[in-house]
Amino acid sequence: MRAGGGIVQFKGLASYTQWVTAEFGMALVASHIYELEGVRRKLEMGIRYDDEIVRVDGLCKYRRRYLNIVWEQDLPLTDKATD
Repeated sequence: MRAGGGIVQFKGLASYTQWVTAEFGMALVASHIYELEGVRRKLEMGIRYDDEIVRVDGLCKYRRRYLNIVWEQDLPLTDKATD
């Protein structure tokens, strides 16, 4: 991720995946915690992978994988104990 023309250092990563039984493959929500200008923030993205999988010599392999960011939000984190 880039902010203000530079690269942002992530402080942590939490994500969960949800397998979708549809023709497009896998969907997930990824949450990234980082700090920008002294403010802790959380970037969340809804991600969908459009996969093309083939069987080669009895093994399933990816022929192509397309990354689609369906939605994203970037919000400052607040300390709920002081809000």
